[in-house]
Amino acid sequence: MALLDATNAEIAFTPMAAFGSLVEADTTIYSWLTPNPAHQIRALGTGFTYSGNTPTGGTVTSITFDLIDNTHPYGFTDVTITGISVPLADLVNLSDPAAGEVRFWDVILSGNDTIRAPLAAGGKFFGDFLSVQATLAPVARTGGDDVFYAENTSLIRTTLSRGGEGSPHALIGDAATVNGTLSGSFIWNATVTGGADEFFVSKKAGFTVIGDVQVAGTYAIVNGGDDTVTSTINIISATEGNRFGLYVGDVEVNLGLVNGGRDTIRGSNFAFANEYIIGDVLENGDVGAPATLNGGRDVLLGRAGQDIIAGDVFRMQA
Repeated sequence: MALLDATNAEIAFTPMAAFGSLVEADTTIYSWLTPNPAHQIRALGTGFTYSGNTPTGGTVTSITFDLIDNTHPYGFTDVTITGISVPLADLVNLSDPAAGEVRFWDVILSGNDTIRAPLAAGGKFFGDFLSVQATLAPVARTGGDDVFYAENTSLIRTTLSRGGEGSPHALIGDAATVNGTLSGSFIWNATVTGGADEFFVSKKAGFTVIGDVQVAGTYAIVNGGDDTVTSTINIISATEGNRFGLYVGDVEVNLGLVNGGRDTIRGSNFAFANEYIIGDVLENGDVGAPATLNGGRDVLLGRAGQDIIAGDVFRMQA
């Protein structure tokens, strides 16, 4: 069970983990830079072995991320991952960095994990999979029962997604994207079955919370888990840049098939916070791309805030 702790992150977290160039390699440290931007990742453990720059053995027990931008140079640990014991060779792919990035997160977040979002920055966090993609055969994955905490002390911009784009600052229970494939007359579905994830958002946390999958693409099937969202945010929406809470039980953008779970979403009891509480899907379908939703049996509690509540779907289009 991994603990991904991004509470100290100085800039927004993105799940970049692809290999760009080697920084350091010995028996206990393997460090690399991602492609632009060149964030530094350090894998720490024991028994590391190599063939050239390629890891061949050893066990990773912790990982750190040093995120960089124009105003934040190297030298600060933004994110740590602990509570793991995984093969180093599974974390990088020098010949196919993009595939290595997907594999990195599959391996690291394979169990029932805990994720702590930044206190003063945003980012995109998911509990299990960066991408689930069917290419030449169907694929099916099942998410773990993950727990997310977001206790931001500074405001994060929340946006209502449109046109198939997911929110830039999001907590996602299981997978960021899920896509199947049409090959000739064959349809290869990609299926994700969500875990029973829990989300606790408080203070100024303006993350979009999504119980299972952020974007379910064409030929994707999402079987929603029984997720729980608890909000105690204290954003004064009218005076703090029209920020608001946004909580979706299953999928933010659906272009495939969603079978809704039995989710429970509790809005904040703070009277000045605007919150959108959606039982299953925020955006269902797109122009020329109809989608199917079978709504779940959800419990949606607005409490004292100024809330907009939709039992199944907020926006439908085709």
